[in-house]
Amino acid sequence: MKAAQVMYGYAGVLIFCGVLAFSIAAVGGNVQITPLIPVLMGAIMIVCGVMANMYHRNHKIGMIGIHVGLVLPLLYGLMFA
Repeated sequence: MKAAQVMYGYAGVLIFCGVLAFSIAAVGGNVQITPLIPVLMGAIMIVCGVMANMYHRNHKIGMIGIHVGLVLPLLYGLMFA
């Protein structure tokens, strides 16, 4: 599996969970912006995936996208822990 595909999948899960948490909180009458943080993180992962897809056209940007896309989930895991 390509690294970019994994990043897109991870971003999709983050966005889905963030929107789900926000909608559940909104239905309960507790509207806050905090549940949308995973949506922002998912958007950043999509950018990393796009950069990783550029590997064959621009090696340097592709490598930056791949490595940042590997480090960010570790940081996200530490934040959520």
